[in-house]
Amino acid sequence: MTLDEILGVRESEPDVFVGARGARARAGIFGGQLAGQALAAAQQTADFPAHSLHGYFLQSGDPDIPVSYHVERLRDGRSSAVRRVVARQHDRRLFEVMASFTTPREGLDHADSAPPDVPDPETVADLPSHLTAWGFDGPLPPHFAVLDFRPVSVVSPLAPRAYPPSQQVWFRVRTALGDDPRIHLQAITYASDLYLLATSLRPHGVASASPGVSFASLDHAIWFHRPFRADEWLLHDQHSPTASAGRGYSTGKIFRRDGTLVATTAQQGFIRPPAGAVGEQRPPTR
Repeated sequence: MTLDEILGVRESEPDVFVGARGARARAGIFGGQLAGQALAAAQQTADFPAHSLHGYFLQSGDPDIPVSYHVERLRDGRSSAVRRVVARQHDRRLFEVMASFTTPREGLDHADSAPPDVPDPETVADLPSHLTAWGFDGPLPPHFAVLDFRPVSVVSPLAPRAYPPSQQVWFRVRTALGDDPRIHLQAITYASDLYLLATSLRPHGVASASPGVSFASLDHAIWFHRPFRADEWLLHDQHSPTASAGRGYSTGKIFRRDGTLVATTAQQGFIRPPAGAVGEQRPPTR
């Protein structure tokens, strides 16, 4: 399966698009696929590059039923546009997103630096290798076949311990994507949904791969700052400032391998660790 087969949408009627069947997550459809397909639908109605996406997950979806994306044209200016997209299965709203598009202009330019001393991706094991070491032998979701994820450090479910509430993950699309920048934006939108919530578990000594751990994304945002290629290595540097009331909140910065900041992310969601599994150790925050 290719990324285009996962994120591609076709127009079924004016401003209504149908996506490929959903990738199964722990509960329902993988949120990154909903966000990526919603962006793909909005992109087909706008003449400018996307610069931000803000979405809310409303209900879990059925991976065996196609999702339709209804695009509302909220604004069309000379150099910018705004779209509202609602992802539906029949009469159920699964996901709602606002996407903003604008023409890049000359202006002020500064950016955070990439974290120092991060090992090269070639020296880091990919996530399926960790799952194999932990004895996981079930089928992997489609995103592991399409995207190469390489977490710099992992919390093992066999011997969980507390870490600072931060992590770095290298990722890239496994196959060449071509030069259309729209698919590269869709790709990191898709990939950015995988690790953010799990970052909130790290200071509590809970592994995201442990039995009984469940996640449910509430909202997700991504801002695109500079050009990049999603089929080349990108580093997602993530930090969870807080977790409370059954929710975790994390932010992220996505860097090119040369250290250029290309996007930032934020996500909040429900996190349900196994009963009695929340550790007392809390390492210092970074």
